Order: sequence, then structure tokens, then C-alpha cells
Amino acid sequence: MHRDAERGSRGSEGVAFVIMPGGEVGHIYFYCWEYGLCWDSFEEVGVGMFPDPQPDGLIEPATLVQICEAGLSSKVDFFYGVTRDAGSQNWRIERRVEAP
Repeated sequence: MHRDAERGSRGSEGVAFVIMPGGEVGHIYFYCWEYGLCWDSFEEVGVGMFPDPQPDGLIEPATLVQICEAGLSSKVDFFYGVTRDAGSQNWRIERRVEAP
């Protein structure tokens, strides 16, 4: 998760690093779970928004490996450990860990 400057206006902790189904391979998107807002680039987070995405499948949290491969590791402020129960479309937050 990244704590963007506009998070307070959204009542959010920040934006999640995600992989969008049907999106560009290897591209990390930035998603506000509270409002269903999505941004294409880190520089645009909190400013220009995509319309509420209607992906062809489930939005997946990016792994730490994917975030590092995209050169975004310095933008991570904290992590959520998440799981999804079999057959469910909802993610369950298990723990929160601050980035070093």
C-alpha cells in the first residue's frame, strides 16, 4: 500500500498495488478499495482517475516480487497480508506490516 497525499479526502489509508485482469502484462496499477478508483501510473495517483474499472475477472493484489520488478519498491509504505477463500471474490486482510 502507498499513502498518497489525497488519501484523506477519500477517507482511505492509501492505494493498493494491483494487477488488473486484461491489463498490460507486468504493469502495476494503483487501486483505492474504498471507492473503486484506479490509476494507471504512480504520478497520477489521487489526480486523474480511470472510471470505475469493470475488469474481466478479479483484481489481484500485486506481489512484492511484481512490485520490485516494476521498480516501485520505494513507494511501498506498508503491507497487508491478504487471503481469498475458495470460491469467494472478496479479499480478507490478515495482518498489516509497516515497511522498513
